[in-house]
Amino acid sequence: MTKRVLIIFGVLLLCSVNAGAGTLDLSFNEYSVKADLTQVIDEDDNGFASIRLGGLYNDKETYLGSLALNVMGKFPTLPRIKLGVGIKGFVLSSENEDILAGGFGGLFRFEEIVPKLSVDGRFFYCPDILTSLDANRMMETEVKIEYALIPRAVVYVAYTNIRANMDSTGDREIDEGIRLGLHLAF
Repeated sequence: MTKRVLIIFGVLLLCSVNAGAGTLDLSFNEYSVKADLTQVIDEDDNGFASIRLGGLYNDKETYLGSLALNVMGKFPTLPRIKLGVGIKGFVLSSENEDILAGGFGGLFRFEEIVPKLSVDGRFFYCPDILTSLDANRMMETEVKIEYALIPRAVVYVAYTNIRANMDSTGDREIDEGIRLGLHLAF
């Protein structure tokens, strides 16, 4: 499982480097490391569509992979605000539990609240009907405060909360906490 996720992540990274308009997010805290690779697949004056491949590993020996298709819209009257929706699939593997889930979510971005400072967030919910194996629901929440060092490099502080309702043990925290991160655009 882990080898497959790494191979897919590597192939998408190579493809996005050649295609342009991609980003790489790397973040960590004392207990976990997270990487997300985003590739814009269509863009016009109204917004863009992107594919996002992500992976997370934590000290509970949990591997979480995800793949999302998101669309973000720009508003002519509110140029600093972007809103979006998306669909996302998750695959989780840990010592005792596995999850396969799909869900829907919302995204927001407030650009340059003050110069170089932005806020970014997302929420995805996977209902019982789209969640299988050892879980019956799952959700992911993330909010980031970003500071642009240069136009193509952003540092951020994020709060991440990923939870699932497990069939046998009830509510399980997959990952939660404050993390530091670096966002690179290429």
